[in-house]
Amino acid sequence: MDMQGISPEVVDRFREQYRKLPKPVFAHCKSGKRAGAMMMMHIAAEQGMSGEQTLEQAEKMGFECDQPELEQFVKNYVDSHVAH
Repeated sequence: MDMQGISPEVVDRFREQYRKLPKPVFAHCKSGKRAGAMMMMHIAAEQGMSGEQTLEQAEKMGFECDQPELEQFVKNYVDSHVAH
């Protein structure tokens, strides 16, 4: 998956499949940014975090994202998919 292929629907499908898989799950990609973003979006939405809180937590965890479009996508996705 590249930035052109990421969409809310792709993240929704990832989250649905993730819930069904036996844990632990190893998610990876070449740089770790997309895999990390997918996991952060899932965890943040499940825990009711805001998009901004998600980015702050990711930074504390050492997640470095030099792609502003990915950061904005993460923020927007989480803000619109928070579990209530």
